[in-house]
Amino acid sequence: MASAARHLISLSLITLLLAVIVRGSLTPNVSTEALGNRATKSSCGQIRTRREWRTLKPAQKLDFIRSIQCLQTRRARNSKHPNVVTLWDELQESHLKHAHDAHLVAQFLPWHRYFLHIYEKTLRESCQYHGPLPYWNQAIDADSSLPFSASPVFHPILGFGGDGVPGTYTVPEDPNPNDPDLTSFIIPEFYKGCVRTGPFASLKLNIGPGHLVTKHCLTRGIGESLRTRVGGAAVSALLSQPNFQAFMLEIDGPPQVINGRALPNLPAPEDIPLHQAGHLMVGGAMANYYTSNADPLFYLHHANVDRLWWLWQQANATRLNEISGPSDVRNFTNGPQITLDTPLKFGTLYQDVPVRYAMDTSSKKLCYTYV
Repeated sequence: MASAARHLISLSLITLLLAVIVRGSLTPNVSTEALGNRATKSSCGQIRTRREWRTLKPAQKLDFIRSIQCLQTRRARNSKHPNVVTLWDELQESHLKHAHDAHLVAQFLPWHRYFLHIYEKTLRESCQYHGPLPYWNQAIDADSSLPFSASPVFHPILGFGGDGVPGTYTVPEDPNPNDPDLTSFIIPEFYKGCVRTGPFASLKLNIGPGHLVTKHCLTRGIGESLRTRVGGAAVSALLSQPNFQAFMLEIDGPPQVINGRALPNLPAPEDIPLHQAGHLMVGGAMANYYTSNADPLFYLHHANVDRLWWLWQQANATRLNEISGPSDVRNFTNGPQITLDTPLKFGTLYQDVPVRYAMDTSSKKLCYTYV
C-alpha cells in the first residue's frame, strides 16, 4: 500500500509539473534563450539552429505542439477555397495545389526547403513560437530494437500521438484514380484509422485526402516493413551520391514516365526511396501524395529530408548551388531543365521565389543550420 501511495504521489507531481509547463508555454513572450534556441551570429545576422525532436526539453516540445494547435485554429489569410478555414488548411492547400510543381521534378528539395521556411515563419509570426524548428531523425528509430511506434514522436503528451485505431475511419474511394491531374492517390492499405491519443486526437481536417473535400480525423497506419529504407545504411548510401541528380534519385526515386509525363511511382518495398518510406511508415494522411501535411509529422520528416540535403551540400562547397534535372511534370522527357531562376510556386500562401533563394540555408533568406 505504501508503495502504491508513493506511485500515486509521483504521478500527481508529474501531472502538476506538466500543467505548469503547459501554462508557461501558452505565454506569447517566451524568451528565445529560455527555450534553448541559442541563435549564433552569421552572415545573415542571427542564425537559428534546428534540432532533433528527442533532444528538445519538455517545455520546448509542449510549446511547439501549442503553436501547431494555434495554426489549426487561426483563420486562413489569403485562400479563396470555401473549405480552407484555418492556417493549417491553407498550408495543406498549397501543398495540394502545387504537388505537381514540387514532386517528381528537380524542384522537390528546394520547394520543400522553402515551404518549411514559410511554415516556420507562420508559426513564429502568427502563433508566437520562439523555439527551434525540430526534425525527426527516423534512422534512430529504424535502427533501434524497439518497435517503430515506440519513437518519442508518437508519445501521447510530449509527442504527436500514436497510431490510428482500426475501425474508426472509412477510406473514401478515389473518384478519378486514372486521371493524372485529378486522382487523389489514396492507398487504402496504409490507413488503420483515426489517431485517438495525443494533442491531435480531436483534430478535424477540412480538405483531403488528396483532391477530395471531406471533413475527417487525422489518420495514421504505422508500419514496420520499411525500416531498412530509412535506417542508417540508407542514409549512408544517400550521402555518398556524387551529384545532385544521383542524390535526387536516391532520396526520392525515379518517377513513372508515361507519354513523356512523370507520375508517382510506388516500387517494390526493397526499392522504395528514403523520402517515400518515411511517409509510408507513418501511414494514413502521411501516405497521401497531395495532402500528407495534414499530419504535423510531415514537417518533422521533411525537416529531416532537408537536413540530409544540407549534410550532402556541406560535404563539398561546390554543391551549394548545384542543381539539375527536369522541371516540368507534364513534359518531363523533353521539357525545360531546372535553373537557379526557376520559380518555386506556393499559390495564395506565399509569393513565388526563385530556386536560388532555397539553396543556401545560411543565406539571409533562410538563416538556419542543423545540429
